[in-house]
Amino acid sequence: MTIKYDNTCELYCVDTEINQQAAVLNYDLEKRLTVAIAGNKIVLQWKESIGRYAGKLAGLDFLSDGPKTYNVRTTR
Repeated sequence: MTIKYDNTCELYCVDTEINQQAAVLNYDLEKRLTVAIAGNKIVLQWKESIGRYAGKLAGLDFLSDGPKTYNVRTTR
């Protein structure tokens, strides 16, 4: 069984209180999430205390739950 994930996720800016769709560039479950939004790359780290990914860019704080994941059954 393999795990697949969406190529977009919700990104929440804490300072402006705006939700936006971001393109997922790299994703490691409960470790690191790298997204692109408006030509900027944001690296978010998993924060166990809040159960979300958190990161900063240009003085703004961002949060995300990450992309939706799917378990895909593979057969021979």
